[in-house]
Amino acid sequence: MTNAFLIFKYFPRTRKTTMTPDERERMNALCELIEKEQDHEKFVKLVQELNNLLENKEQRLEDPSKKA
Repeated sequence: MTNAFLIFKYFPRTRKTTMTPDERERMNALCELIEKEQDHEKFVKLVQELNNLLENKEQRLEDPSKKA
């Protein structure tokens, strides 16, 4: 099971997506980098960036007036 699968499990595509193609591409890249990263500091920074992307998506889902 990949990290990207886990992300999509919690953010299923049951509603219109609120991520841009660039955001989705970056999310997938971050998942791959996080999976392989051995340096703790780099790992934490990557996870923080991924969390920011997901928080932005969650906010747009909660407030439809905000657009991607």
